[in-house]
Amino acid sequence: MHFHAPGRPRFPNGEFIKEVDEAVYLGGVISKKHDTRREVAGKISSCFAVLSRLNVFWFKSNCPNRFKLNVLDAVIRSKLVYGLEAIQLPQSLLMKLDTFQLKGLRKILGFDT
Repeated sequence: MHFHAPGRPRFPNGEFIKEVDEAVYLGGVISKKHDTRREVAGKISSCFAVLSRLNVFWFKSNCPNRFKLNVLDAVIRSKLVYGLEAIQLPQSLLMKLDTFQLKGLRKILGFDT
């Protein structure tokens, strides 16, 4: 993927580098379209899988809720917001992130929606 540059990049042996529309780099998706909605949706879905795998820990462990909240913060929130600090998110996406966070809090604290 190259931006605003003449020609096509190549390897030292002269072979052209394959062009793609998006690539994963350091856990974030780099794309020509800069689709923030897709980026946030992908992060939420991957974090939801981790949140679901931790169900046994949330419901069966004897740990205090304070410790469970620390685990939620350290594992889920860090995975969710990694790489999003450089993106200006619209209010609708911020509300989706808040909704996901509240879902995790309700699981731990046992609140209904």
